[in-house]
Amino acid sequence: MSAGGERGPRRTALVIGGARRVGAAITRELSRAGCDVVFTYHTSEAEAAALEAELGDMSFGGPPLRGGSQTPGNSASSTHTNAHGTDHPTASLSSGDDASPAPASERRATQGQATQGQTTQGQATQGQTAQRQATKVRLEMHDASRLSAQIEAIATSRPAWDVLVICASVYTPCSLAEFTPSRAMADYQVNAIAPAMICQTLAPALAASTLPGGGSIVMLGDMHAMGPAGRARRGFLSYSMSKCALTELALVLSRELAPRVRVNVVAPGVVAFPETGPEADEELRAKYLAKVPLKRSGTPQDAATAVRFLALEAAYTTGQVLRVDGGEGV
Repeated sequence: MSAGGERGPRRTALVIGGARRVGAAITRELSRAGCDVVFTYHTSEAEAAALEAELGDMSFGGPPLRGGSQTPGNSASSTHTNAHGTDHPTASLSSGDDASPAPASERRATQGQATQGQTTQGQATQGQTAQRQATKVRLEMHDASRLSAQIEAIATSRPAWDVLVICASVYTPCSLAEFTPSRAMADYQVNAIAPAMICQTLAPALAASTLPGGGSIVMLGDMHAMGPAGRARRGFLSYSMSKCALTELALVLSRELAPRVRVNVVAPGVVAFPETGPEADEELRAKYLAKVPLKRSGTPQDAATAVRFLALEAAYTTGQVLRVDGGEGV
């Protein structure tokens, strides 16, 4: 089903940091919603390849696409996991071995028309299904000079873009005593500067989207790093500063890119605990969850559902921060 629950034009989405944990849940959710998805990774190549194969095998009832799904030899965004299960991306884009799909404009026009004697839009001929397109790309967000060329290659690899989701981030403990300018700049590069560069490159294509309400950008923030509206915590100084900057980026762009592009933030609490480090300790997790009104952690799917809503369904919503935190921020 496409956005809004109706069978309609195939949409194209780019998920930065979409290979594992919360990012993978978002990639799957957008694919289930009827989008062709390009997703990036940094170091999780095996997981990215598995997800690409998984989504390539999924099908939905609808008009067949011309050509097969592209499987590039490389991929686009990286994956360092933070407390919310989001990932950090690196990027090169190469063409796949399979035939390229028809241009999005052609696909959308074809899908919006019923040929005489064929089923109408939204109905599949008996036994006929179409594969969703899922393409992995490696992206190097930590290197601004390389990122510029890489994101340009991704942007021009499709004739149209409807949705951009920025999920990748770096998440490194840093107290005031441990703070250094180089540590802060490393976090800012991935968590704030790279997202701004990606938005800058994709904005013209998103502005041309025919998605109801216009193109959509959704950024994964952090309910602990939202300035006075958040719940600040100690021990993650440079990370928190950079994620605050990401939220501000989204709010500024919600005005600058209006009315053709909507920009929103999903700010999770814990929807996937870190796999390593102090926060992987069961006792610490229990103490943390005792402070959450719902008394449990969320799941990657909780965040993915919120992203899908803002990206594809909330046509009159922009400049908003949607907390997915079990009430922790109350």
